[in-house]
Amino acid sequence: MLNLNSALESLIFASGKPIEIKKLGKICKVEEKKVQDSLKILNNEYEKGDRGIRLVLKSDMVQMVTSPNNSEIVKSLSTSELAEDLSTVSLESLTIIAYKGPITRAELEAIRGVNCLYVLRTLLIRGLIEKKQHPIDSRLGIYEVTTKFLRHLGLSKISDLPNYEDLKKKIIAPKVEKKNESKIAVS
Repeated sequence: MLNLNSALESLIFASGKPIEIKKLGKICKVEEKKVQDSLKILNNEYEKGDRGIRLVLKSDMVQMVTSPNNSEIVKSLSTSELAEDLSTVSLESLTIIAYKGPITRAELEAIRGVNCLYVLRTLLIRGLIEKKQHPIDSRLGIYEVTTKFLRHLGLSKISDLPNYEDLKKKIIAPKVEKKNESKIAVS
């Protein structure tokens, strides 16, 4: 039997962003009213106890957030992340975004071969990249470097990056070569 409170807590946490109450009901196969009642119970438990998380309920959406009581300590985490040097993984992703951008998360992950959600979050927080709405598919976001990134490197435009044209072609080329190889193998 489904423990609705536990299931909702897991789903909201895993979502990491606002999620529709209606969607939670569909996933858990329960009525929306039951979901709302469970969310009230969960939020009361969070607020009563000395817990580090809360639920934000806004119209038909819910999101898990940190407790306002811990705002200073959470702020220090963000500050420490920004003070650290960029990791090799972040630099690699930033390079791909700079030379291939604008690029979707899926395209970046296809090139790198791993999940890039955390890296993108870090680069967004630092203001080195920005996320915009995809011009063709509004459900997708595209990432590109910011003017702050260019300013930090002392560049006036993206094409001023070293070997920009050559490297841009090399980032795109491996995908094309793989497609051609598979055609040859089938022939």
